[in-house]
Amino acid sequence: VGARDEELYGTVAEIAFPMLRDFDARHLSNLAYAYGLAGFVPGLRDIRTCDADADKTTSNSASGSPMTLFDVLAMEAIPRLHEFNSQHLTSLIWAYATTEYFHLGLFEAVA
Repeated sequence: VGARDEELYGTVAEIAFPMLRDFDARHLSNLAYAYGLAGFVPGLRDIRTCDADADKTTSNSASGSPMTLFDVLAMEAIPRLHEFNSQHLTSLIWAYATTEYFHLGLFEAVA
């Protein structure tokens, strides 16, 4: 992913972020899949609407780095995994595996 691509993908993530709660399983998995194809996990500068109780220790962001789109996707997906069909679930997990982004909470919930 080139510098211009990172800017574009970052902008898309920032725009999508406030709408994620309205995404269904297909939308969540497709967004993750697109970033998996690009091999890019964008950080998020503005996480105001995330739950204050979100446990960042279950992701790559536990080291004190900013939350990423993948952290927020996982937080949105976990309580709704029952809505995911096999294709949605496969696409979601494939994206995390492809980008080597570890989110323990998501992987435990899927297992």
